[in-house]
Amino acid sequence: DVGPDVGYSPAVLREAFVKHGNEFDVLTFRHDPYWDLWALRHKTQFPYNMYGPFKEKNPTQGKVKKWISKLDPAKLHEVESAFMLMAIYRISKTVGARYSGWGSMEGELEESDCEHVSFHRDMAKRNDARIRLWPVVYCQNAEGFNEQHEAMDRAIGSLKDEAKTIRGGNAISATSQAEVHGTDGELRGTLKL
Repeated sequence: DVGPDVGYSPAVLREAFVKHGNEFDVLTFRHDPYWDLWALRHKTQFPYNMYGPFKEKNPTQGKVKKWISKLDPAKLHEVESAFMLMAIYRISKTVGARYSGWGSMEGELEESDCEHVSFHRDMAKRNDARIRLWPVVYCQNAEGFNEQHEAMDRAIGSLKDEAKTIRGGNAISATSQAEVHGTDGELRGTLKL
């Protein structure tokens, strides 16, 4: 649950673009507890629809939380889909992709599924989109944020200095943009760098 004193951390979003801007087309984040399992798909850790006929083959929520907590926060991790309150989308990779609420996996029949899963699969199929999970808590004052970000905050000062000097290369150009969506999928804003 996200309370009224919890908000997005500008420092985390800035680091996402400065440090990892060229590594993703969809970027999702960690939240504790990680409860948005319907939107999550990973080839080995959570491969099936949590409400579908193969749901018993998925690990438990506790095992997913443990897996995410062990992921290296310095890296982005490939997933087939994830959402968890917010995602950043590269606009060019959404062209032609649709939210449908229906999907299938190899060996499964078409079934009702999370709209983010079908959207992310469509983005990957049509536009070779790279969907990534960054196992960093991005909500200020949320569980796990303060502990995780004490070390990151020290590093962010150096990232700010680095961002001022980098032009192109590993940084997103000044004309790049990404949409920020809320939990309901509604557009919350566009970040322009």
